[in-house]
Amino acid sequence: MSDLIQLGAVNQRPKAPRPEELELKFSQTAIDQLNSLKTHYPEDKACILPGLWIAQREYNGFLSSNAIAEVAHRLNRSYAEVEGVATFYSMYNTAHEFC
Repeated sequence: MSDLIQLGAVNQRPKAPRPEELELKFSQTAIDQLNSLKTHYPEDKACILPGLWIAQREYNGFLSSNAIAEVAHRLNRSYAEVEGVATFYSMYNTAHEFC
């Protein structure tokens, strides 16, 4: 039974960074692209998918908790909402893959 508990501890989801810990890493080009996309949609929520593509590119092909938090911050959405989208679709890399 202790093995099961330990396995569960290893596979925990990363926690969202606190607002004061958030490091914004988007380049100016990425910020401009996201702001341009926002003008094409009726509300910022509709930009979550393209925002995650931008974040994945900016964060070297991986959506870390910081990348998800940055998208949430820039789109005025909750971390949970953006994380839910990122983990629902298989086209986003939410876990490092080691070869």
